[in-house]
Amino acid sequence: MISNDTPPESQSDYDPLAGITGNNLPPTLEQSQLASQKLKDIDTELKQLQAEIEALPSQLSRLQSRCKILETKREEISAILSPWRKLPPEIVANTLQVAVNPGWDDYFVSAVHSTNRRLFKNLRAVCRMWREVAFSTPSLWTNVWIDFDEYRTEQVADAIRGVQKYFERAGPSLPLQLGFKWRKKSNPVSDTWLEYLLSQRSRLIEITVKSTTSYFRAFEERLKDSDGATWETRYLNVRLRGGTALATSDVIDASFPALQSIHISSDRDESCHLAILAGHPGLAKLHLNMAKINQDRCFSRLGGFKHIYELTLTTCAYQSISNDAPSCELPDLQYLTIRDPCSFTVLSKIRAPSLSDLRIATSVHGTPSVQQQLWTTFPQLIGFLQEAGPKIQDFYLRCWFMQDDEALRRLLEALPSVRRLCLDTWFTDDSESTSEDDDRARTISNQSLLPNVREICQHLPEEIPSRWTGPPPFVRNPRFWRSFAAFLHSRKPASESDVGIPGPTAKAPGLVNHSEGIISKPKILVYLPDLEEGVYGVDDTQLEAVASIRELNGASIIIQNKCTCDV
Repeated sequence: MISNDTPPESQSDYDPLAGITGNNLPPTLEQSQLASQKLKDIDTELKQLQAEIEALPSQLSRLQSRCKILETKREEISAILSPWRKLPPEIVANTLQVAVNPGWDDYFVSAVHSTNRRLFKNLRAVCRMWREVAFSTPSLWTNVWIDFDEYRTEQVADAIRGVQKYFERAGPSLPLQLGFKWRKKSNPVSDTWLEYLLSQRSRLIEITVKSTTSYFRAFEERLKDSDGATWETRYLNVRLRGGTALATSDVIDASFPALQSIHISSDRDESCHLAILAGHPGLAKLHLNMAKINQDRCFSRLGGFKHIYELTLTTCAYQSISNDAPSCELPDLQYLTIRDPCSFTVLSKIRAPSLSDLRIATSVHGTPSVQQQLWTTFPQLIGFLQEAGPKIQDFYLRCWFMQDDEALRRLLEALPSVRRLCLDTWFTDDSESTSEDDDRARTISNQSLLPNVREICQHLPEEIPSRWTGPPPFVRNPRFWRSFAAFLHSRKPASESDVGIPGPTAKAPGLVNHSEGIISKPKILVYLPDLEEGVYGVDDTQLEAVASIRELNGASIIIQNKCTCDV
């Protein structure tokens, strides 16, 4: 290999051919011989260099291959020192528990990844330790979701046996959570599945059923034939399709005496579906999808649940409850969520003196008539808040239907105790700023609105419907941002004695710090999910407002792209 990189002509200060290379004189014999020798030397070196160049790709390939081998080996060895290898089995088991059994108390429960057995199989394949922990932890095998519609008829029997074997790893006594979808026609195999469910009635604490009404009717008939056998189920989620009449007796109440939570949804207006709600005097949580069920009939059932503390109503966005619907007295109700109401008349039918959390998700994709109904019945919302508002600490509302600042002022005045407020609007005006406007803005800001608020979310409104009546009040114009910043500046600093924020707001960061006996002042947390500095569409007024809010002593600003408080 050539190791000397210095060109031949530079290797010596004296070159005997230098005198002749610069002219056209004929060379002497000695010069000719010397030139021939020089050419041979250069050709020899060139040949060596060319050989080395040709060998470089092969050499580079070997080096790259060796490098990959070393990198793989390094990754294998470094895994030995990874922190997760030092985790005790108890921590690994808890981690797997969170991933595999997240809890099913969700109205729209479905075959999500966290309840899918295939995901659990992938987690067990991470390493031998995780696999050993998984197989030695019975509580990881207590949750199954299965969609029988994904199986051919001849495969269903094997799928049922798979569920049985899966639950066998949970041991003989742990409570089980089971969700299944069955919209096939009834057949002998479906009877086998019903028999298996009945055999596990003492362990099935949570059940979700997505089926046709005819299949659920077969389930009810099997319950009636079980000679009074009762279930230990606490949570029942039923989503029905079809119009087959369900049993009108109290078969569900008699078979499930321990029920604490019921979620029911149907795709048809069949009053017989509400037979599921018969009885259950100790029910604590109820979620009703009334979009396809007569709301008046639903309310005829609600009054019987005197101990319910959580209620979610998904109403019809185009058909309101009638004025003739019965009123419901719910003395223990603390959490109320209403989705897609086309009017606030539904609130006039509810008495909830203990209410602390109210969330109303109006559908912004409604028609102009829906907008008008919401606006016309807005006084009924105010009336409800004037009765329950003094105890409400968490409030959420989509305000797309509002038409003036006065309505917003009346709304906030009815919430004197609220600590967590989620809106998509604020006081604003599209007119040009005048001294009178400025005085009006200061008057609004300086009013004693929301004296106890500790967390405000100004989330981005949904897309404005194409058929809009009048200017939308929640457009993020300069007046919006100036007014919102002025309101925050008008808040008096919280006193040091104002600590101990109850309810869901207690978990918000930065509110209370009891470390080493030091108590910090509560802050107003401001969430601006639709605003992020540096992104396209943020104008100077918005940035100035954010900068002004950041200067507040006692305000903590969180800017994020996605709203986390949506219902």
